[in-house]
Amino acid sequence: DWVSGSAGSETVDIMDKYVARLLENFDGAAYRVAWDAGNGAAGPVVEKLVHLLPGEHYTLFTDVDGDPHAVRIIEVNANPSIRFLEDINHADLILDIWRHTLTATGLLDV
Repeated sequence: DWVSGSAGSETVDIMDKYVARLLENFDGAAYRVAWDAGNGAAGPVVEKLVHLLPGEHYTLFTDVDGDPHAVRIIEVNANPSIRFLEDINHADLILDIWRHTLTATGLLDV
C-alpha cells in the first residue's frame, strides 16, 4: 500500500568509490586519450579519473547538461572532438579514430 506508511531517503556520494573501482584493475600504463563525455552523467567521473591516470588526457563535454533525451547530430566536419584534436595538433589521433571506426563497422578491411 503506497498511500500510508513511513519511508525515508538518503543521499550518498559514491563517485570517489566508483572512480577507485575503475582504477582497481588498471595496469598503470600511460596513454594519450581524448575523453568525450557527451554532456552526460559520466562527465564528472571522467574529470576525476583523468587526474589520477598517467599520460596525456584531454576532456570534452564533461559538464552535465541535464537533458538526457537530447539527440545531437553533428556533421563529420563540424565534430567537436575532431576539431579539438586538430586544435591541439593531434591529427594522428583523428586518423586512428577513423581507422578504428571504419574497421569496426566493416567499411574498412585491414
